[in-house]
Amino acid sequence: DYEAVAKTALAARPEAWDVAGRDAGLLGKARSVKEDADTQFKAGLHEIAAEGYSKVAQMLEGESYMGERALCLLNRAACFLQTRDFKNVISDCSEVLGADKENVKALVRRGMAYEGVERFWKAADDMRFAMALEFASGGLSPLGGKARDCLERCKRKSPDLRGIPIPVLAPRK
Repeated sequence: DYEAVAKTALAARPEAWDVAGRDAGLLGKARSVKEDADTQFKAGLHEIAAEGYSKVAQMLEGESYMGERALCLLNRAACFLQTRDFKNVISDCSEVLGADKENVKALVRRGMAYEGVERFWKAADDMRFAMALEFASGGLSPLGGKARDCLERCKRKSPDLRGIPIPVLAPRK
């Protein structure tokens, strides 16, 4: 049941890039490389940005850096979405979801990639769960709107999905 799981999603998550008890030098260098990749992404240089995010993900192997690594994997997935490399979007988002099954960004990006490879049922599952999480946190954000739009497209493309309801959620205030 999506709504039951979604209600547990509001637990506090540790703040990313907080040095407490970790290698400050490594985090500083990783953050600098990430910020450079962010700049490349904003400039539309998605392949170069993906390389930067890959470097940071490699630098931050290990459990104590999973929050920062997840951010980089999600950003790299955004690069891969832009270049239509759906296989790598699915891989990166699945890794993030392995550590945080309620990560709405990962669900939406992976769902969009599933739509891109015409795996409409998997896309619909991710989008419905993302929307349930959004509902549990108080309404539909712009990201939740993307989930709704993707679910609607999947329903149009796959007759088997036409009976799947789309949750009616109010926008966040």
